[in-house]
Amino acid sequence: MTNTDNIELDSDILVEKDVVEGVGLLTLNRPQKRNAISPEMYRQFNDVMRDHQINPNVNAIMIVSNGEVFCAGGDLNMISHAKSGDIDANELDLDFFTPGVVTKPIICGVNGACVGEGVAMMLASDLVICDQSSRFRLPEIGFGIPPVDIPLLGARKVNPIFMLDLLLTGEWKDANWAEKVGLVNEIVSDEELRGATFRLAKKIASAPREI
Repeated sequence: MTNTDNIELDSDILVEKDVVEGVGLLTLNRPQKRNAISPEMYRQFNDVMRDHQINPNVNAIMIVSNGEVFCAGGDLNMISHAKSGDIDANELDLDFFTPGVVTKPIICGVNGACVGEGVAMMLASDLVICDQSSRFRLPEIGFGIPPVDIPLLGARKVNPIFMLDLLLTGEWKDANWAEKVGLVNEIVSDEELRGATFRLAKKIASAPREI
């Protein structure tokens, strides 16, 4: 599915230069930092999503990650600088959280730990597959950070009692819990995750767009 001759490797976000069977791929690529989102990653992520949105050959978008962790949330140094005013917090946002910015189906494949902003990516996606080792957590309450996007994104997918459980306790939840409450659509083995996510994205991308 992925040809390393065909992707930008010098980036915290990988994007295939050619579309694979109608699927535009976006890969979080900062495994040495557990794919924690940095200011540069926000910019790269938004650029890739805009490119996929306007590319007529992309019919579905797939979000995955490299490494053992899907996303450890926002980079802690970035959060500290944002709280002190050294970084403009308004620039630390993923555009596709806003309805209508990206209108193509988004399929997210989650492996391992998924924290904070990673959970928000899932909630903003249309379909989510996770592996059996996935764990989910919203730790914002422990940092005194009021989550803004996550409650709004969660309201369209997850029963409020389960979202409040995530938001107010900051506790880890496993893959079975996530499937039970509707946070994910399907659980697959760790080895199958990327292939299963791509097959679902390809199936959706192959559907006719005009009648």
